[in-house]
Amino acid sequence: MTHESTLVLPVAIELNRAVFGLASDSPAPVLPGPPPNAEEVRALEAVFAAKERESTVASGLLGLWTGTLVLHDLAVETFAETDDEVEPENKPKEKDEPEII
Repeated sequence: MTHESTLVLPVAIELNRAVFGLASDSPAPVLPGPPPNAEEVRALEAVFAAKERESTVASGLLGLWTGTLVLHDLAVETFAETDDEVEPENKPKEKDEPEII
């Protein structure tokens, strides 16, 4: 006998309603205006070029940091002694035990 239910409730879906955002949330239309002059175009290109250099430097630093972490993990894994390689330590003898020669 199974404990699972064989009955499934139908999911209510309303197809006759549409959801629209408020008119203030929609972007304003682009107003026609004069085309940008050469100075504005150069300033815009400089902004995007600075963002590109900044993202290149940030990704390089992230790669350097990640590589260092991977190298550390590999070194720990390579040079760490496993349980099989570890020799048991010499425990100090108690006073009651006779010394074996």
